[in-house]
Amino acid sequence: MLAVSPIPVSESPLFPTPLPNTTPATINPIAAVTKILTPIKTGVRFVIAALAKKQPPMIKMITAIQRLLISYLLMKSYFSLLPLVVDEKWQAAIRAGLPELPEARRQRMMKEYGITAGDAHTLTLTRALADQFESAARTAKNPKRVANLVQSELLGRLKARGLELEQSPISMAGVTASADLVESGAISGKMLKDLYDLSFERNQDFPAVYEAQGRPEQSRDSSALEELADEIIAANPKQVAQYRAGKKTMIGFFVGQVMKASKGQANPQLVNEVLTKKLDG
Repeated sequence: MLAVSPIPVSESPLFPTPLPNTTPATINPIAAVTKILTPIKTGVRFVIAALAKKQPPMIKMITAIQRLLISYLLMKSYFSLLPLVVDEKWQAAIRAGLPELPEARRQRMMKEYGITAGDAHTLTLTRALADQFESAARTAKNPKRVANLVQSELLGRLKARGLELEQSPISMAGVTASADLVESGAISGKMLKDLYDLSFERNQDFPAVYEAQGRPEQSRDSSALEELADEIIAANPKQVAQYRAGKKTMIGFFVGQVMKASKGQANPQLVNEVLTKKLDG
């Protein structure tokens, strides 16, 4: 504990007489602070009360200001404040205790999770959102896909319903589970959208809805896909001619038609492979 030595009253011209409860020779600084704080508080109260009235009592205001000035001079006289020296060790300790600033966090997230600047900006709009995204991204197969789903599927639905993130029926763990299913090819984007819609309608998390729906998966039966592909190709001779004339982008049209016919149950990658083989054959 810091030892406080009495200060001779003779060294302070502001004390023509000793403060109450002190000896004529010395005065205790701790006792002085107590005496000083009382007129400061009283003075502030009088100033506020005086200013609150339409016709302020000037005498009381002047008295209050005098008390404040005297108290300030007493403190200045009694205590010489030492300069504050913050060395490198202390600065490092202070920095270590500070939370990560938004811009620094965005830059780190872009490097760690492979997301864009726009993704990082959206995902750090609030600290809660950033924390939850990172908890999901760390365990996901593809953090970038988690970022996409949070922005395109989760936040959009929350905004449309006027809900906050904390009110979301789909947790970040649920987003991670759905992202991993899409990443593995178990479900398609269309299937994911349908399952998200059900989650919001039933107010249930994604894993619960996925289980309740019988763990649906994309069709991997190539023979069934080939039949659908044959039907789509036969029904669209004009588009077939355009594709074979060099307009390879028409493959998107055929993939879309097969996905529509399969009600989103087909694996888009497998559909693309089957159609390409048939159209190029």
